[in-house]
Amino acid sequence: MTLTNKFKSLLQLSTFTLPTGLFHYEHKNFLEKSRIHLRLDPDGHGTLIVNANQIMHLNPTAALMTYLALEKKSEEEIIKTVCKKYAVSEKEA
Repeated sequence: MTLTNKFKSLLQLSTFTLPTGLFHYEHKNFLEKSRIHLRLDPDGHGTLIVNANQIMHLNPTAALMTYLALEKKSEEEIIKTVCKKYAVSEKEA
């Protein structure tokens, strides 16, 4: 496989794209309740705001993993998505 073909195949694997916009979540357990806001930017970066007093700026990988976790995807789904997006093995993911 030539380098060009290898690059094209990697691009085809990374077709998963995050939606953009502001997403609202509520996390509850018997001890506490949290309001969570996740803003996903078109460039893949994100901002996570928890209870309006904790703000985290996320790189594209962290934004992807945070989105999938907040959407309550299974560990298996998260690993598959990360593997496809970044063309890595399950062990690396």
